[in-house]
Amino acid sequence: MDKPSEKPPVTRVKTSDSTREIISAGEFGYPIGHLGHLTETQAEALVEFKKLCQEKNLFKPASDINQSSHDDVTMLRFLRARRFVPRDALQQFSDTESWRESNRIGDLYDNIDIKDYEETRRLVSMAIDLPAQLAVR
Repeated sequence: MDKPSEKPPVTRVKTSDSTREIISAGEFGYPIGHLGHLTETQAEALVEFKKLCQEKNLFKPASDINQSSHDDVTMLRFLRARRFVPRDALQQFSDTESWRESNRIGDLYDNIDIKDYEETRRLVSMAIDLPAQLAVR
């Protein structure tokens, strides 16, 4: 690094299980890693992730009378975020479920008045769009 403006080379941060080959270069982008478009390794990671979550009582698989507690699309979202490393995805999933429980998100969805929800959604979308509207003017 002779010049002060020169940046250090980018290095890959290794996660707990990232030493094994999970996703090779060029395998990023939709629909890769999404339901119906999984590689064999990704499908195995999904099975392992669900098993880990079930062992920690964070996931309940579907039964004859009940749906699973989380669908595969949701589970895959966590796996993609952690490059299909099940143990890393488990940590993020566990943290998210703890946050949802401590903030009573399930109760919120069960008890929110539809009118209040629609009004809040309208206000939030207006707040999100406001900077863009100001930039155009």
